[in-house]
Amino acid sequence: MKFLGKSPKNTASIENQVHGKSFHKISFKRKHRVTPLTRHPSSAKMHDDTLAVDPLMIFQRICLTQECKADLENHLAYELAPFSMSIFDNGVMRKTAKSALLKIFPPETVPVDKKNCVHVIDGGMLIHRVPWNLMEKFDEIFSRYVKYLNDHYSPGMTVVFDGYELNRDSIKGMERFRRAHNKSCPDIQFTPSMSLTVQKDKFLFNVNNKIRFIQYLKQALEKNGIAVIQAVDDADVLIVQTALQKYSRNGPAVLVVAEDIDILVLITGLTPPDQKIYFLKVEKGHKSQQIFSSTPIHTGKYSLFTCSHWDRHNLCFFQKR
Repeated sequence: MKFLGKSPKNTASIENQVHGKSFHKISFKRKHRVTPLTRHPSSAKMHDDTLAVDPLMIFQRICLTQECKADLENHLAYELAPFSMSIFDNGVMRKTAKSALLKIFPPETVPVDKKNCVHVIDGGMLIHRVPWNLMEKFDEIFSRYVKYLNDHYSPGMTVVFDGYELNRDSIKGMERFRRAHNKSCPDIQFTPSMSLTVQKDKFLFNVNNKIRFIQYLKQALEKNGIAVIQAVDDADVLIVQTALQKYSRNGPAVLVVAEDIDILVLITGLTPPDQKIYFLKVEKGHKSQQIFSSTPIHTGKYSLFTCSHWDRHNLCFFQKR
């Protein structure tokens, strides 16, 4: 057990007081308790001047000026940062920059015939790929989705949608809340014969509207012979599992079509070594689309060495080469 005190002598005195005692019997005087930086004054008085003190700035400067590991151990003898810099940015939790992870994965070098593959399509990506027009009937919007899928993908395709259960914690719950923050749209009790009266983005901000839209869209797709699956919650793992079920050693290649890098990571981690699943990274606008595969990463500074799905969470770990 390590104690943080005002001096090594003070620390040794506290250690002697607790040595050999049961944990539940240990108690400290207030002067011996370690307090977080948030409870300390943010200023210091030097002579007749009061100077502002930013503990986080001090910590950042220490990290820049340290010359060896021993220096860092001395600098960090006392608490300096009130929160983890790797998790928070200016007091607010960082938003992950998942696009940077794509640099770790090398693109597929062997040409892949995208038209003659078995396609597994991310439904969340699909919803945003087809434009909507104001005052257009929802039946016409659903027909446009059917046409888009038939024009771009093979007849044996499968579309996998996220689930949106409102009364349970969701993996993507906080991200959905962040996207819809300060944006609102009323519940619209529409039917396929009704017309769209609000902008597409505003319509989809309301989860109830999105749930209702997906239900009608599923019916339209299934009516036209397109296979549809919907997950209970997040669909990433189900997309990969569906692709693995579609794989056949002597059959056409399986191509997952999605925008989320999480799915590529899961494909790389969960596909057996004797199988190969392809991933088409869909880009916004007219950017060129790249194809990746489940082949393990052999280039770059990091490699993926384990990936699993536990308690509805996707756990993937990278190690430095």
